[in-house]
Amino acid sequence: MNCLALGLLRMARSLPVLPTRQWLFSTGYLRPQDSQPNSTQQNLERNVMMNAVHRAGVTVFDPGASLTVENAHELLKLLRFHTTATVPNIVVNMKRTEVLDSTGIGALITSMRYVRTLNGGFALSNLSPELDRMLSLMNLHRTLDIFDSEDIAAEHLAHRLRP
Repeated sequence: MNCLALGLLRMARSLPVLPTRQWLFSTGYLRPQDSQPNSTQQNLERNVMMNAVHRAGVTVFDPGASLTVENAHELLKLLRFHTTATVPNIVVNMKRTEVLDSTGIGALITSMRYVRTLNGGFALSNLSPELDRMLSLMNLHRTLDIFDSEDIAAEHLAHRLRP
């Protein structure tokens, strides 16, 4: 064991044991299960909540207001859940996404690679000018298929499957 691990182990042993409470994981935020969310918490959860919609052979994901370290794992879980049955064609609609950090970018790239290993298609749509500029500066516009609208992206992926 290295010195850092030994130090962390000693520190953990010296911490007092706190009473446990059951926590409810809800869209990236932890809160006690018995507490009632106020309107601010409900608005935050609505903005962060991810969902997926199937239409015309394409699954459209909406990551919500942010794709950051708090919720990037949810995108990956949702993607794996929705790509188990068929060859996936995935569009990530970034229309409501205002915040994207390095973990969110990593989740997008991991998602793209995963979908491509299944011979599927992966595209982003409706990026804000700021997010588009950020991805261009990182040269990710060469790697990721980026479209102006969800419909154009879905049409592109649908044509990709035709012989």
